[in-house]
Amino acid sequence: MPEFDHFMNKVTCIDCLEGIRELTDECVDLVITSPPYPGINNMWGDLFRAENFEMAHSFLTMVWLESIRALRPGCKLAINIANTKRRPYLPNVSEIYSRLKNKIEPLGEIIWDKGYGYIQYLNL
Repeated sequence: MPEFDHFMNKVTCIDCLEGIRELTDECVDLVITSPPYPGINNMWGDLFRAENFEMAHSFLTMVWLESIRALRPGCKLAINIANTKRRPYLPNVSEIYSRLKNKIEPLGEIIWDKGYGYIQYLNL
Protein backbone atom coordinates (compact mmCIF):
# COMPACT_ATOMS: atom_id res chain seq x y z
CA MET A 1 0.00 0.00 0.00
CA PRO A 2 1.19 3.56 -0.64
CA GLU A 3 2.44 5.59 2.29
CA PHE A 4 0.20 8.30 3.72
CA ASP A 5 2.43 10.96 2.11
CA HIS A 6 0.82 9.96 -1.18
CA PHE A 7 -2.28 11.93 -0.05
CA MET A 8 -0.60 14.80 1.85
CA ASN A 9 -1.69 18.29 0.75
CA LYS A 10 -3.54 16.97 -2.27
CA VAL A 11 -7.11 16.91 -3.43
CA THR A 12 -7.82 13.43 -4.71
CA CYS A 13 -10.87 12.49 -6.75
CA ILE A 14 -11.35 8.82 -5.92
CA ASP A 15 -14.09 6.52 -4.66
CA CYS A 16 -14.11 6.86 -0.86
CA LEU A 17 -13.83 3.16 -0.19
CA GLU A 18 -11.07 2.68 -2.75
CA GLY A 19 -9.17 5.68 -1.40
CA ILE A 20 -9.31 4.72 2.26
CA ARG A 21 -8.23 1.19 1.44
CA GLU A 22 -5.01 2.66 0.08
CA LEU A 23 -4.13 4.00 3.53
CA THR A 24 -1.97 1.95 5.83
CA ASP A 25 -3.27 0.81 9.22
CA GLU A 26 -3.28 3.38 12.04
CA CYS A 27 -1.98 6.30 9.98
CA VAL A 28 -4.77 8.88 10.44
CA ASP A 29 -5.64 11.09 13.42
CA LEU A 30 -9.13 12.14 12.34
CA VAL A 31 -11.70 11.07 9.76
CA ILE A 32 -14.50 13.54 9.02
CA THR A 33 -17.17 12.40 6.61
CA SER A 34 -20.51 13.63 5.37
CA PRO A 35 -21.90 10.67 3.45
CA PRO A 36 -25.09 10.49 1.42
CA TYR A 37 -28.10 10.07 3.68
CA PRO A 38 -29.86 6.77 3.03
CA GLY A 39 -33.49 7.52 2.28
CA ILE A 40 -33.08 10.80 0.40
CA ASN A 41 -34.56 9.69 -2.91
CA ASN A 42 -33.32 10.98 -6.24
CA MET A 43 -30.35 12.77 -4.76
CA TRP A 44 -27.44 10.31 -4.58
CA GLY A 45 -28.46 7.47 -6.83
CA ASP A 46 -30.40 4.27 -6.45
CA LEU A 47 -28.28 2.80 -3.63
CA PHE A 48 -29.44 5.55 -1.25
CA ARG A 49 -33.15 5.37 -2.05
CA ALA A 50 -35.43 4.62 0.93
CA GLU A 51 -36.19 1.09 -0.26
CA ASN A 52 -32.45 0.31 -0.27
CA PHE A 53 -31.87 1.44 3.33
CA GLU A 54 -30.16 -1.83 4.39
CA MET A 55 -27.92 -1.99 1.30
CA ALA A 56 -26.89 1.64 1.69
CA HIS A 57 -25.95 1.10 5.32
CA SER A 58 -24.05 -2.07 4.42
CA PHE A 59 -21.95 -0.03 2.00
CA LEU A 60 -21.45 2.79 4.52
CA THR A 61 -20.47 0.26 7.20
CA MET A 62 -17.61 -0.88 4.95
CA VAL A 63 -16.48 2.76 4.81
CA TRP A 64 -16.74 3.16 8.61
CA LEU A 65 -14.78 -0.06 9.26
CA GLU A 66 -12.02 0.96 6.84
CA SER A 67 -11.94 4.38 8.51
CA ILE A 68 -11.56 2.76 11.93
CA ARG A 69 -8.76 0.55 10.58
CA ALA A 70 -6.90 3.62 9.31
CA LEU A 71 -7.29 5.56 12.57
CA ARG A 72 -4.52 5.63 15.13
CA PRO A 73 -5.54 4.33 18.57
CA GLY A 74 -7.58 6.88 20.49
CA CYS A 75 -8.33 9.01 17.41
CA LYS A 76 -11.77 9.98 16.15
CA LEU A 77 -14.26 9.22 13.39
CA ALA A 78 -16.75 12.07 12.89
CA ILE A 79 -19.81 11.21 10.81
CA ASN A 80 -22.09 14.07 9.74
CA ILE A 81 -25.43 12.37 9.11
CA ALA A 82 -29.01 12.81 10.20
CA ASN A 83 -32.16 10.78 10.38
CA THR A 84 -34.50 11.40 7.48
CA LYS A 85 -37.61 13.25 8.52
CA ARG A 86 -39.35 12.34 5.33
CA ARG A 87 -41.81 9.51 4.93
CA PRO A 88 -40.77 6.91 5.70
CA TYR A 89 -38.78 8.06 8.73
CA LEU A 90 -35.38 6.34 8.59
CA PRO A 91 -33.19 6.22 11.73
CA ASN A 92 -29.74 6.62 10.13
CA VAL A 93 -27.98 7.55 13.38
CA SER A 94 -29.19 4.54 15.37
CA GLU A 95 -28.42 2.28 12.38
CA ILE A 96 -24.79 3.43 12.44
CA TYR A 97 -24.59 2.97 16.23
CA SER A 98 -25.98 -0.56 16.02
CA ARG A 99 -23.68 -1.59 13.15
CA LEU A 100 -20.59 -0.24 14.92
CA LYS A 101 -21.47 -1.60 18.35
CA ASN A 102 -18.29 -2.72 20.15
CA LYS A 103 -16.14 -1.14 17.42
CA ILE A 104 -16.33 2.51 18.51
CA GLU A 105 -17.18 4.49 21.60
CA PRO A 106 -19.95 6.93 20.67
CA LEU A 107 -19.28 10.35 22.10
CA GLY A 108 -22.76 11.69 21.51
CA GLU A 109 -24.38 13.83 18.91
CA ILE A 110 -24.10 17.46 17.92
CA ILE A 111 -27.26 19.27 16.83
CA TRP A 112 -26.61 21.39 13.75
CA ASP A 113 -29.10 24.26 13.60
CA LYS A 114 -29.15 25.13 9.91
CA GLY A 115 -31.22 28.23 10.54
CA TYR A 116 -34.57 27.08 9.30
CA GLY A 117 -37.57 25.36 10.80
CA TYR A 118 -39.48 26.09 13.97
CA ILE A 119 -37.13 28.74 15.43
CA GLN A 120 -37.13 30.71 12.19
CA TYR A 121 -40.93 30.38 12.10
CA LEU A 122 -41.11 32.01 15.54
CA ASN A 123 -38.88 34.81 14.22
CA LEU A 124 -36.43 34.46 17.11
